[in-house]
Amino acid sequence: VKEFFKKVSEQITTSIKFLINPSSWRKGYEQGKEYFPHLKTLVMDDIDIPKIVEFVTKNRKEQQVYTIITTIALINGAIAFVPGQMGIGVVICRGLEAYMAFEISKTVGLKVELKNFVKLIIATGIVTVSVFWLMKTFLSFFFSLTGGLFVPAEILATNFLGVFFWLAFEEIKKFKEIKSLSTVKSLKIGGQAIKHSYELAKAQIKVIGNVGKQLKNLSKNIWHFINFKKNSEQLIKGDVFFALCLARLLENKCDTFNGPFGTMYLDAWRKSFTQKLGPEASCVDIAKFAQSHSADQMEGLQKPVRGKLQEIM
Repeated sequence: VKEFFKKVSEQITTSIKFLINPSSWRKGYEQGKEYFPHLKTLVMDDIDIPKIVEFVTKNRKEQQVYTIITTIALINGAIAFVPGQMGIGVVICRGLEAYMAFEISKTVGLKVELKNFVKLIIATGIVTVSVFWLMKTFLSFFFSLTGGLFVPAEILATNFLGVFFWLAFEEIKKFKEIKSLSTVKSLKIGGQAIKHSYELAKAQIKVIGNVGKQLKNLSKNIWHFINFKKNSEQLIKGDVFFALCLARLLENKCDTFNGPFGTMYLDAWRKSFTQKLGPEASCVDIAKFAQSHSADQMEGLQKPVRGKLQEIM
């Protein structure tokens, strides 16, 4: 319990330090904005986000806020699921949190711009709130809730950050301009955020069920996408298309290839590996062939497919 408590606290502290550093968060936000739509697609393919959200919301604004919080929390949890998360994974997690906070501020109705966003974050009082005090209370709620069920620290930390910023932004909106909340108000919001985070975690567990198993599958797809994108020399729409197609192929989601582009994509595989697949190879056959290769081999495996698809198109 102490180690888990420490991990959650460190996760929140690291995120806060990132968000209040203008030189780092702006670049992170742009990266988070770039990755989010595609990673969101992978999450929503596997997990019923709307069902989770409906358990904890009463109106459309709350639905929008909780959708982005839950989606990013699950992405971060899946990224961190790989032991020894390093480098690009950490950068993406921080960038997604910056994107989450910025989008929540707009949903609340604040007129925020990139140039004054750090000022807004500091105004919430998150820096002065005793994270350790908050998380100790939060964990007592959490463990009584889960009874030992596995939920990564990254998900809990992202839940808390998202809910805290939402409640704090609602208070700041009452002012005519960005004005710092008092320490007392920030602590009060922190307490409310704990309760809301508790309800959100409960809904996530109720809908997802075996969180560990679900995140393991999601993690594989997300890391295939991240590694593909990272290894590409230049990000173009074709790269995104190939990354998402590969992720779906590796998870045997053959029903997603029924459209014209999906059909051409599968045909490109058949024509790229005629000896291994042949003209009559089914989507299942192609998926098994792709799955027989390691993650490091995927980039090389995709190159002839990309070339053939360009010929077909």
